[in-house]
Amino acid sequence: MRKEVLISLGDEGLKDVAEVLGSDSCVKILDLLALKDLAVSDIARELGMKLNTTDYNVKKLVKAGLIKKSGHWWSVKGKKMPVYQVVDRRIVISPKRRIAAKFLWVLGLTGAVGIWLRSLMMPADFVMSGEKVMDDAVFAAAPRAMELVVDEVSQVEMMASNGGISDATFGAVSDVSFWAGLAGWEWFLIGAWSAIVLFFIFSLISERRINR
Repeated sequence: MRKEVLISLGDEGLKDVAEVLGSDSCVKILDLLALKDLAVSDIARELGMKLNTTDYNVKKLVKAGLIKKSGHWWSVKGKKMPVYQVVDRRIVISPKRRIAAKFLWVLGLTGAVGIWLRSLMMPADFVMSGEKVMDDAVFAAAPRAMELVVDEVSQVEMMASNGGISDATFGAVSDVSFWAGLAGWEWFLIGAWSAIVLFFIFSLISERRINR
């Protein structure tokens, strides 16, 4: 079965493949090995090449992954002679996988950062409470809720008029109300922006380490 190999534009292996495919000698060796498996000496004899030139090109083809050893035989002098064959595979050249991997990393980090920010900004009561508990509490407290609201509003107005509530207290209540009132998609956007910032910081640090 033919194997498909994915090579990105940033891989070192692409340089080796391009080099051997640009060599007439390597292409001739590939064409010959596509017909039958041969040793280096047999390839040199059939193509009329020098033995050292043939051996050099065969090693380049092996390094590029286009041919491989299929067996061996012994010469009359008792020397082991490797036999080579063409690798049955299809090479697919694609954009850099590193960029795609970073994009997927940022995409996955977006949701995680959004959830983390939401749990960090909201009070523990909002995070820990489940939907069922909240529903039960609402229905149970409904008759008394209006009375408590009226009483609390009156007390707050009195304390505010007497200077009993500071500006910092009002600011804290306002902040809690703001974060608690954000919708799910708004948290996702916040997470996305934060993840993008972290991604670029990480990229800059990585590039500086590589350039050192």
